[in-house]
Amino acid sequence: GIQIDASTRAFVLNDDPDRKYHEQFLDRFGSDTTLAIGFEYEGTVFRPDVLRRLLTVSHRIEALRDVKDVLGITTVFYPTAEGRLSNLEELLRAGPVTPDALAGFEREMRANRIVGENLLTADGQTTVLFLHFADGSDDEAIVDHGTLDDIRAILRDEIGDTAKFM
Repeated sequence: GIQIDASTRAFVLNDDPDRKYHEQFLDRFGSDTTLAIGFEYEGTVFRPDVLRRLLTVSHRIEALRDVKDVLGITTVFYPTAEGRLSNLEELLRAGPVTPDALAGFEREMRANRIVGENLLTADGQTTVLFLHFADGSDDEAIVDHGTLDDIRAILRDEIGDTAKFM
């Protein structure tokens, strides 16, 4: 009848203010489990072939049962010159991407402070996807369900050796 908790939470006292803060965080946001995957490309990520691959990776990963959402330049909405919101999927769905449309997307991503400080390097060669796992998921569940293996398979299938991963 002995239960052993080997998680890091087991080493923090129940009345510790930091533990209480962490519990409040979990109550509000559901999870503290996030994975960041960096992609480094020769030249720039702002090429139609690269952007299509990254968008496909985002969709496939987001469809996994343990993944709540994916945040990256592939999923960010931005205001257009016409005053409406757009995203990469809309840009790519319109057919062949014109150089002007691609330049506009790049300009919007670089001008957005949140994107520039969190999702894209200044040289435009590296971008990151943040994967937020489903509420209640923990490291053990993510490993037990094979989610990390599924993510690796998606990256291998969609990206292959066209980028370096971090």
